[in-house]
Amino acid sequence: MENCDGLSANNYNYNSLPTTPAVEIKSSFQDCEETFLDEEGWIEEAKGVIRDIEKYVQFVCVSNVLASSRSNIFINLTTRETTEYTIELTQQGFKVVGSGHDTNNLTEEIIYETPYSLLDTISPAYRQAFGDHLTDQLLKLQAIRTTEAEAEETVSEN
Repeated sequence: MENCDGLSANNYNYNSLPTTPAVEIKSSFQDCEETFLDEEGWIEEAKGVIRDIEKYVQFVCVSNVLASSRSNIFINLTTRETTEYTIELTQQGFKVVGSGHDTNNLTEEIIYETPYSLLDTISPAYRQAFGDHLTDQLLKLQAIRTTEAEAEETVSEN
């Protein structure tokens, strides 16, 4: 530990460390809202969510009416059952905030970690669409494996 600039467990006075932050520091942090992305980052995050779920819903896009910020963005969503919602995406997750597009009229407290858990709750047709998509992907994989096995068999016979 030659490059420690004299700071090691043996020669540091731990009693000089404060046990709690000063009151001024605490109060200044209480007023801060958590921010992990800038507005452009939230737009990119929303685009990724949209790409992930667009095949399971009738319509989905970023709201042009409700303003995004450094802590959230709003997504308009229409389920396969044609029910419209506004979804707020924050660092905590996804929350239904509107009973139509571009609305923020609900005070629901449930926050979903993923768009899939939200869709599973609000759209029974999502479950069917997701299951159908998964089945299609598994059938494609099975066909590829069968073709590869047949090709290997033909090669080994020659």
